[in-house]
Amino acid sequence: MLSLLYLVGVLLVAFLALIAGKRYFALVIVLISLLSNLVSVVIYYLSPTLSRVSIAVAARELAIYLFFFMTFFLRQLRWPIATIIDRVYLALLMFFVILIIGSIPQNGFSALLMGRELIFPLATYFLFRFINLDGRAIKSVMRLIIGIAVVTAILAIIEQFYVNLINPFFWNDMGISGYLAQKYGSFNEPFPLSWVNYLPVFIGLEPMMRSVSLMFHPIVTGQFLACSFSIALYWIHGRKKYIIIAIVVLGALSTFSKATMLIIFIILGGQALRLKSVILRNMLVGMVSLCVLAVGILLLSTGDDAFTHFGSFQTGLEALITQPLGAGIGSTGYFNWRVSGQGEIEALDTTFSVYVYQMGWFGLVALLFLVLTPPLTLLFHVRWLRRHRLFVTDDVGKLLMTTLPISASYAILAFSSAAAFTAVPVFVPMLLLGAYCTAWVRLRAEIPRPVTASGLVAQ
Repeated sequence: MLSLLYLVGVLLVAFLALIAGKRYFALVIVLISLLSNLVSVVIYYLSPTLSRVSIAVAARELAIYLFFFMTFFLRQLRWPIATIIDRVYLALLMFFVILIIGSIPQNGFSALLMGRELIFPLATYFLFRFINLDGRAIKSVMRLIIGIAVVTAILAIIEQFYVNLINPFFWNDMGISGYLAQKYGSFNEPFPLSWVNYLPVFIGLEPMMRSVSLMFHPIVTGQFLACSFSIALYWIHGRKKYIIIAIVVLGALSTFSKATMLIIFIILGGQALRLKSVILRNMLVGMVSLCVLAVGILLLSTGDDAFTHFGSFQTGLEALITQPLGAGIGSTGYFNWRVSGQGEIEALDTTFSVYVYQMGWFGLVALLFLVLTPPLTLLFHVRWLRRHRLFVTDDVGKLLMTTLPISASYAILAFSSAAAFTAVPVFVPMLLLGAYCTAWVRLRAEIPRPVTASGLVAQ
């Protein structure tokens, strides 16, 4: 099968890149993670009978898991615990592994299917902590992400105009239903409208086609471009910076993703930290807060089907009362439900509901630690960097300001969406967080700590 050949090729290329050096390895992992959807489409069109979309798409996750363990052993079993985020995430990883193993007797293969979804964000984070990227490697990764984002955004803009104004039957003509049936399950329509159709419930406009671009999914594409917007703000310089930002934002808007808009608004709000005027800072924060509130209401009140996000959130709340200890790992989750036919479908549309339905109150606590630890820790680091006059101008500062608004966005999305924590949307945030913590630890080691009057080094 072509998909199996691709999987073997991915693992071989990543292994050779790991031997060649951490910079090359990081770049290969980024390419694999962000472009596997596109490759799966190409493989399908080369030969539908010789391809298995799920195997090609799974290549990115298998690469993350395999090289997570490989780089761990190359570090001679030294687990990074130098930051609060390290310690919290290590505890969560151990907690999830214990629950997954404990759920296998009850839910069987479904526990493993959903377990990988719980592990993936943490595995991505620790992979980039294990790699220990230096400043040159981090810059290369940022440039590669921006390059992919620009191509993705341009194609999204072109697609938006072409499909909506010239050929609204483009995806039908492409015979996309076969590919989507392999990836998502069978559909009764020529192609599933919920995949590319935007239903502007409150605006009153006619439904429009959403751009899917290189990621071949509107939500995934939108959230990737929103995260790339944050990278472009701090890692691109000169006149081209504003051209790139405009292209990326227009591409993101072409996906009609409410979660994407929320991320962009919060990133803009993060710019308030750079303003010296208190009045302007408060005005910007106030305006952005209103936009975030409006998008949050949309996220909880509308979906491709009416009220799916709110209904899922309500299911999660009910599960906390009716099943305070949860129904076990594998008792819900979209991928699990599609593959095994098991699990509660009503809890699919918010990460909050997926966690609490499976793990009860323990799941709620785990989710809070997962999404709140990064932004709270990074806010503390903002003060520290400012005190040492390293804010924004230093690479660590740029990484901090790139990562902070994205982390804050995902803390909100955890309670209003499930898509943000799937493989591609969560990959870039966890990459940034892992790279930042590595750079932070390196910086702290380079700056001497002050000595107190008693001659002791201050902690």
